[in-house]
Amino acid sequence: YRRVYHDTVYPWRIAELLILRADMPRSLHHCYENVIGTLDELSGKKQLECRRLAGQTYARLRYGRIDKIFKSGLHEFLTDFVANNNAFGVQLQDDFLMTPAALAGAA
Repeated sequence: YRRVYHDTVYPWRIAELLILRADMPRSLHHCYENVIGTLDELSGKKQLECRRLAGQTYARLRYGRIDKIFKSGLHEFLTDFVANNNAFGVQLQDDFLMTPAALAGAA
């Protein structure tokens, strides 16, 4: 925190570091940047729904502003993020893994 801001610790700056800063390796932004890159490598030219969902989340993180997040509510933002991340995980499984439905269809 102090390397970036050199100032008093403020809650919105901590949230910004953990959510929106691409240069912070553990931020949500940085993690989703890696997710997008990996999905692009794995999917090639295929249009996958999990890639679209990841792209939506990444866009919110890349172009989001911490003042807007706090204005609409940090808890609400994080709750929405978790719900979207869970939906992404389900879709990722459907797109890449052998689900029971896919196994039944293959038999």
